[in-house]
Amino acid sequence: MSSTGETTTEENVANICATRYALGQRDGMYYISIKPAEPARLPSWSVADLLGPLEGSCFADRVNKCLLWSPMPKPDTDAKEYQLTKLVSTLRAKIYTTQFGSRTYVAKLGNNPNPNDVANELQCHEQVYERMRELWGRATPDLWDPTPRRISIPSPHSKIVIRTRSGLTSVFGGFTMDYIPPLHPHHARGLVHIWISPGLQDLVLKNPNMSQVRLEIRMGELSPYGEPKSTRVVSRPAYINQLWHEAGESVFEWANTMGVTLAILHWGCNLDARGVKFLLGTKRDSVHLWMTGFDDCEHFDKATCTSQSLVSAMIGNPAWPRPVFGVSVDPENDPDGVVASTWDAFSKSYLVASKSLLSGEDQASGNTRHPSLFLCKLESTWRLRAERAQRGMLASNLLWPRSRLSREIWMTETPVGQPDAEG
Repeated sequence: MSSTGETTTEENVANICATRYALGQRDGMYYISIKPAEPARLPSWSVADLLGPLEGSCFADRVNKCLLWSPMPKPDTDAKEYQLTKLVSTLRAKIYTTQFGSRTYVAKLGNNPNPNDVANELQCHEQVYERMRELWGRATPDLWDPTPRRISIPSPHSKIVIRTRSGLTSVFGGFTMDYIPPLHPHHARGLVHIWISPGLQDLVLKNPNMSQVRLEIRMGELSPYGEPKSTRVVSRPAYINQLWHEAGESVFEWANTMGVTLAILHWGCNLDARGVKFLLGTKRDSVHLWMTGFDDCEHFDKATCTSQSLVSAMIGNPAWPRPVFGVSVDPENDPDGVVASTWDAFSKSYLVASKSLLSGEDQASGNTRHPSLFLCKLESTWRLRAERAQRGMLASNLLWPRSRLSREIWMTETPVGQPDAEG
């Protein structure tokens, strides 16, 4: 509580994060109720609450009759309340599904006490949604036929404010957006039989979240050792070798789409693309690539941005394709050369789309050099990391025989106070 006795913004958000709540709607505004078990109602009081106990008092009886007979304001019959079903929770947000009529939507509620973080995410989300629709055709005319399919982004709808016992506030709590349809059940079950260890398949198939399977794309990594023992279902990582085995040439189509997407994020939205996620779900009953997760994205100025800043925002995200010498990619485990081909498709579509987007005043100011400088810096950074990792492995191999010899000598040394074996 503040010194004035009023609840602060941070406390409101903290209460939201720690309490059960429901999504309400009134006059076109969505809000989160702090305590949905106690819906808003007219205050219940009697004259005794004001005057104290007046049992047997004729005056009290007359006043109470007046109160009971007087017309009372009617409750707001237009207010609606929607049940929230938890989908996934992260350090930054809680994500729920809710039903509006026959359609399913998503409500994303921020965990951060600073409501500006969620407001900034919604601003980026709305900008990316509009710019992708506006610029996709302009960014792809010079790409081969067929033109890469446009990335799908959940349509943002309404912001959500926080409601306390005292009424609606202006505190930003989250926003609603379209629901990303999961994979078809037969696709999800088929992947379980392919990717999961036989001894764990029954356990995974009984998981109630099997109806919510969406794959989180990892174009920059091969599946790690022991991955078949993972029972994760919601947003399960799908690595490039797994995608190639199951989807074949579609991997290159997705890489082209991701290249155009990054170009529009950079030069159409002026966003660094930090932390974005790519999910495989469905659209119109077919497998489709979606993009979401704009809470870490930051705007930049084309005139002052550096290649290093864009590289720093992207290099840690395994969703994007990486060159064959990337640290997380071992060429020996890629006999078909998919990693190299995916990177070629991605980088080519990025450069072509960037050239189409950067024209006119950008050419006069020299901004058209940014995309190629960015890719060169990205490749050189990956190459440097690979060389450092190789030197580390070499040093480890050189030290290992000496360490093993030391242990063998230690194991064969005569204990103190014992006679020599030959004596």
